[in-house]
Order: sequence, then C-alpha cells, then structure tokens
Amino acid sequence: MINTIRHMFSLASDTVVAVASEPFRVHGNKLAFQIILAPDTLVDLEGSLDGFTWVNLNDDNVAGAYTLTAIAAVGAGYHEVHERPVFVRMVVNIDAGGPQDYRAVLIVKPDLN
Repeated sequence: MINTIRHMFSLASDTVVAVASEPFRVHGNKLAFQIILAPDTLVDLEGSLDGFTWVNLNDDNVAGAYTLTAIAAVGAGYHEVHERPVFVRMVVNIDAGGPQDYRAVLIVKPDLN
C-alpha cells in the first residue's frame, strides 16, 4: 500500500539572488515533483543527506528512455525523482524578469508494509 504525502512549495523569485525554500524532510522515501506555476524555466530541486550540502536531484525517466537528467532550470512539469535524499528544497534561480511567483508540489511516497 502506498500513502502519499504532499508538500506545497511557494517561492517568489528575485532579480539579484537565487531563492531557496526551507528544507523539507522526506526520510529517504520515493519522490515525485510537479511544478505547477513557473513563469520561466528557473526551478531546481535539490537534495541533501545532512541538510547542509545540496545537489541537484535527477529526473528518472525522461521521454520514455532510461536517462537521468538534472531537475535544474526547468519550468512547469512532472518529474519522478531518481535519488532518495533525507531533505529536499526547491530553488528558484535569479529572475531577470522581476519577482514572480513559483509553485510546486512535492509528492512523498512512503513505503508502508
């Protein structure tokens, strides 16, 4: 049985610096990430094992072929996450277009026995 947990990320971009959400603890569970509002292709999904060191996570199966593609500088869309980090955060890179709202949903799929 799979019971999903959904977490909404909502960030406003900045013209000077990248903006990162607060870390969200996912305990190494399987993840999906759906970006639902993205005025530009500036969204990253990062993961961490310790909550301090962050790396871009990867989309597991792009275009029906087994490939790994970083979930970095992307726009609206759905991504199955390959890695199973302990923490995740959403990042919106520098937005030359001015402050804009970006929203995404993280879907956590805990393994239940």
